[in-house]
Amino acid sequence: MRSETVIKKKIDGEFKNAYIFGEIGTYKLKFENGVLLEKNAYPKGKSNVEHYFYPPFIDTHNHFMAYSILQMSVMLHKARSIEEIKDTIIDFIKKKHPKFVLAEGWDENFLKEGRLIDKSDLNSISNTIPIFARRIDGHITIINDAGIEYLNKMGLYIDNNILLEENSLNLSNYLYFSKEDINEGFNRAVNIAYSLGVIGCADFVTGHYYNYYRQLEYSGNFKNYYYNMLPFELNDPMENKNLKYMGIKLFIDGSIGANTAMTSFPYLNGVGNGMLLYEDLVLKKTIEEHLNEKEQIAIHAIGDIAVSQLLHLIDTIKSPNKKNIRLEHLEFIKDKDLELIQKNDLMVSMQPNFIQMWGMKNGMYEKKFGNIYIKNNRLNTISQFSSLFAFGSDNMPFSPSYGIYSARNHPDINERPSFEDAIKYYSFNAYKMLNEKIEFLKTGEMADCLIYNDKPNIQNGENFLNPDITVHKGELVHGKN
Repeated sequence: MRSETVIKKKIDGEFKNAYIFGEIGTYKLKFENGVLLEKNAYPKGKSNVEHYFYPPFIDTHNHFMAYSILQMSVMLHKARSIEEIKDTIIDFIKKKHPKFVLAEGWDENFLKEGRLIDKSDLNSISNTIPIFARRIDGHITIINDAGIEYLNKMGLYIDNNILLEENSLNLSNYLYFSKEDINEGFNRAVNIAYSLGVIGCADFVTGHYYNYYRQLEYSGNFKNYYYNMLPFELNDPMENKNLKYMGIKLFIDGSIGANTAMTSFPYLNGVGNGMLLYEDLVLKKTIEEHLNEKEQIAIHAIGDIAVSQLLHLIDTIKSPNKKNIRLEHLEFIKDKDLELIQKNDLMVSMQPNFIQMWGMKNGMYEKKFGNIYIKNNRLNTISQFSSLFAFGSDNMPFSPSYGIYSARNHPDINERPSFEDAIKYYSFNAYKMLNEKIEFLKTGEMADCLIYNDKPNIQNGENFLNPDITVHKGELVHGKN
């Protein structure tokens, strides 16, 4: 069977001369009704590979419901000028006649003007329709005057056109999408995920997005592992075959794009060193109150000062459940703090896509901090100290291929993981981090795998790992003729 044939609902038939990730030699694989029946190695020396099989990906840091809603909103990830942003929003308004506009994904580092959107840009589009333009990292939202009036009526009282940090991140709590939009957007997002080789995501939800999950009507197998973002609390978290509750998430600093990640080195644009969102005693109490044997705590820390504060505070906590703490991002870290990750047996989820987005020569990190930029996202170094190290995307962009491409092109060659390790960080390690059991090509089991007709070659660019076929629980959920 080759991927050029008509794709059935279940994987079925034989693959000859198949390469299997992590194994030596080639194999003959036989599938029937989604189950791997036979896996037989060819004699040593047979190497004319016809198909390449890799484990499917799980994204350990995602905002999947937000990404689903984005499918029904205005996507600005590819915008390269403010005029293009304005034209895109105007076109959306003409086609959809919305009560409000949520436009997400813009990044001033890629705009011709090289600046943030401002209220005059949005007011020039409409003075009656509320417009919310949220930056790609979610930590800044620019709104027009109609947006201020809308939020005041909804109970969020503001007097300027910029939302920062918690108000920006929780903007969704004030915007209401229909059940039809939720379901259509979710199904679109699932199809995109499968095309990227992703069969599940860790999602970080506000109260509004949690309620969207409650309204979801989905019968497929795509799975989300969700964390509630404080201050949103859950007393009786919902679970089903597609939704698993994992724990809580909290933020201890902001983002570099918003100039709010807390660093020991100054921002070169003169805005200071960022901000810490918790005092030590409050942070320690919050962590201790939520530490338990079953649930995880995912903690956002980006700047080296924030990371240091967090690690030293965790070191003072006496609990065997510290192993359930996940560190998120760690875009900059001091050498002397690395051993605290190992000492406290901590998991780490990092986003290698940030390297290509902002960490290369002349990128955002260098513009913000100068030559220290090369110390960003130290994948190899941090992975050596972590009890469990995995990759996620934070939807910037949502793409394991882009992330692994970025990891393999880190500006510091010593921080580039091997291709094999990078695959493991997005698959086997990710499964383990989310307590998921996925069998990769085990005889007698429903198949979960990615299939390529040609050997993935990083020289083909950032999409080199997007699969020809994605198989999940035996079903052919994505395929190219």
